[in-house]
Amino acid sequence: MAHTAGIPTDKGGISGGAAVLIPPGWRLDRTEEIIPGRAVLAVIQDRYSTIGLISIYLHPNSKGTELRELVTWTKQQKNDKNFVWDD
Repeated sequence: MAHTAGIPTDKGGISGGAAVLIPPGWRLDRTEEIIPGRAVLAVIQDRYSTIGLISIYLHPNSKGTELRELVTWTKQQKNDKNFVWDD
């Protein structure tokens, strides 16, 4: 499993957190916390393929900023891997 933990709030709660569960037959190659508490990448492999899965949580009050961060991160990637996003 790849994950980023939720962020403590001013009111003592937890906000966000995201995770990717690795399906049977696949192995986790690497993980990256793209936006702490909001977005995580899991690069997984099976015998034939390598793909990147991104799990995101966009907070209603900051989703514009978080989405721009995610788009900036995506543009900076220098590889040809496939990414699948989930919110």
